[in-house]
Amino acid sequence: MSTDSNIRPEPPGDLIRIEPPEQLIELHTLRLGETGRDRCVTFTAADEARARALIADTEHDCLKKGEMPFRLTVLRAQRVATATSLIRMLSGTVTFPSALHPMEVSELQQKWQAFLATVLAEKIADNGEGQ
Repeated sequence: MSTDSNIRPEPPGDLIRIEPPEQLIELHTLRLGETGRDRCVTFTAADEARARALIADTEHDCLKKGEMPFRLTVLRAQRVATATSLIRMLSGTVTFPSALHPMEVSELQQKWQAFLATVLAEKIADNGEGQ
């Protein structure tokens, strides 16, 4: 067994430390709710980009189907669908959280990001910015 002080034991489980740490800068570009930090949701530039892409895709789909003008109800239906999908996944994984695999955590994160994108897309379109 080596006594080298530079060698650190790996933490137990699947969690691996990234060395050197990755530099992450999150720019919060939009806020929904009151100005107090506890009563609002902030959205990053990536969240905003996903929401605007969702609006563009939805407008494109509506145009292809001949359902113009673009209707906010389409975004609302997408929000309900993503929320339902997230709830279904959570209801299946919450009972045994210790049994979560990294792939399931990743899928939960993707569904959460999709839900945030639909909420933000609806608000952007409601304010008339996405059209």
